[in-house]
Amino acid sequence: MSRYTNSFDSRNQGLDAVLTYRFDIGEGKATLGLNANYTDTKILRASPVITADRERLLELERFVPRWKGNASFTYEAGRFGMTAVATYFGKWTDYGANVANDQTGSAEILANLELRYRLSEAFGIAVGGENIFNNYPDREARASQIANGIKYLRFAPIGFNGGFWYVRGTAKF
Repeated sequence: MSRYTNSFDSRNQGLDAVLTYRFDIGEGKATLGLNANYTDTKILRASPVITADRERLLELERFVPRWKGNASFTYEAGRFGMTAVATYFGKWTDYGANVANDQTGSAEILANLELRYRLSEAFGIAVGGENIFNNYPDREARASQIANGIKYLRFAPIGFNGGFWYVRGTAKF
């Protein structure tokens, strides 16, 4: 048996800012984008089950970084195209059952890059990479987590697989 519950009330406030600038470079068209987000969550009321669990209560309020932003550059010229994106995640905390078990993760920056070539109106090819500088989250420092095989902080805003590269074909029918 399972049952859903509304076990807490929260107030979520934040700010999103988006700037986009389009311009020409030689024979091509470029777009520069800057995006920023600030989010603040406060638990206003919670059931005793949640308020008794410090770790859960803090995860609800601060599970994600308060700051996130990205800068992107896209260029298209004839059959060629490219996109580069850098994403910033602010500091965040992986909470434990008590203050001694809290671990704050560093701010992170990930970079992605893709180069595209349109072979014809119907077919194209792209090569690219995500997390091209092979960034990893901070290492887990708590002995109890390491003993369970957890190498990196569990709730990092970035993955723990490092970077990867790809080749992609596209077809339009």
